[in-house]
Amino acid sequence: MNFPNPHQAIDAENLERDRRTAAALRADSGLVRVAQRNLSRWLAAEAGRPHPALVEWQAILEFLTPVEVADFLESRTPRAERLRQSSPFVRMVEESEARAGVA
Repeated sequence: MNFPNPHQAIDAENLERDRRTAAALRADSGLVRVAQRNLSRWLAAEAGRPHPALVEWQAILEFLTPVEVADFLESRTPRAERLRQSSPFVRMVEESEARAGVA
């Protein structure tokens, strides 16, 4: 018997969100600063014991250019797939689209 993978749909949704985020990031590199602020808040909430994924995001946002971050968001590498679960870009594109009246 073959059971469907419940995470497969979530992973596909996350990838599509990150593709839209990458396009928005290429149009507005300032989104990196918004993600850095999100990440700073999350790290502060961790009270000195940050989750390793947040530390990885911190390095990505600090050392990669906005175009490289966009490329990373669209990549299918195991690291990108894993870090999609904790993206500091979450809801950024949806909120931007809502403000612009895009469905």
